[in-house]
Amino acid sequence: MHEALANGRFEDASHLIATQSEAYLVDCFEGRQRCLKSCLHIIAAMSDRESATKLSTELMQRITNALNRDYLLNMRTIDEFDMGGWIAHARVAAIHIAAYSGNAGVVRLLCQEYGVDVNCNTSETLEQKPKKGMTPLEWAARKGHKAVVKVLLQNNAKVNASRLPQGIRALHVAAQNGHAEIVKILLDNNAEVNARRTDNGTTALYAATRNGHAGVVKLLLENNADVNERCSRDGTTVLDAAIWDGHTEVVKQLLVSNADVNARMPTDGSTALHIAAWKSDAEVVKMLLDKNADVNTSRHTDGVTALYLAAQQGHAEIVKMLLDKNVEVNARRTDDGTTALYAARGNGHAEVVKLLLDNNAEVNESKHTQTSSFAPVSITVWVLV
Repeated sequence: MHEALANGRFEDASHLIATQSEAYLVDCFEGRQRCLKSCLHIIAAMSDRESATKLSTELMQRITNALNRDYLLNMRTIDEFDMGGWIAHARVAAIHIAAYSGNAGVVRLLCQEYGVDVNCNTSETLEQKPKKGMTPLEWAARKGHKAVVKVLLQNNAKVNASRLPQGIRALHVAAQNGHAEIVKILLDNNAEVNARRTDNGTTALYAATRNGHAGVVKLLLENNADVNERCSRDGTTVLDAAIWDGHTEVVKQLLVSNADVNARMPTDGSTALHIAAWKSDAEVVKMLLDKNADVNTSRHTDGVTALYLAAQQGHAEIVKMLLDKNVEVNARRTDDGTTALYAARGNGHAEVVKLLLDNNAEVNESKHTQTSSFAPVSITVWVLV
């Protein structure tokens, strides 16, 4: 039976279900890490969804003993899952496997006909720090299975159920993976758009931003996502994150929704303009300037301005844009007294030096220290898992 299912011999499997004893049908084989796996587990994972629905229906109709039925419906096995960039082994029941595999018919059968808990949260990954409490809705949202998500919600799945201790919800996972259709379904079913993870305070908008999913970002913003949310770990805004990761289309969406271009990072007072200047992103710098970004804002830790960063990096186009906005060309760092001219000259950026001199940069500047250094803006990437 197990061999027939594993090798796609579905007619043979159907014949065995119809002719073999119940004891035979509930018999399990040893799978990963010596964990038992049943026929129902195999059927739930089948890629042929029509056959999976048919075979699971036939199998469960043959199981008349209540204990055997409960055993098949709720027993867990260990299987392999793509968590979005890395592979995990997890202990799961048949409903989790069916949800992850996109078998909506199997999910419907298990929930509606046999009373399997639609919010079953017994699944867990097998790691040094296991992730526990993942519901079928989270598994389906992770893989973008629209039909399964609809079936689960129709059967009263809790749209705002969270996986502790991180507080991760189906909406976070769908947004991270760029599943716009799933995000819309969840929002239409009253998912809390600004629900925050408990470990870093980020929302679905932050997750979509970090991964550059502009369509999902637009959808969330249209549903009143907080455009100025911050990561509680370091105070990074979604705009900061989008610029740091180079997601220009996301930056555009955030600016259209009036993201605060002058919001400061609490760690050092950096703004989005600092990050864009350091990243040499002239297009984003222009967009920020068009939204009235303050060109003279300096970091409170060292007095560094966006002009200083652009000059230090030799970004002549950005330096010119800032000069055209009447930036203070001779603004000094508070830690060593140097200016943008010193930074450009010290790094051999002749074109930038000429631009600064043409705009009245002081040639005989003083400095408090012999050398000037810059530690780039640090943004920690907090990912969903």
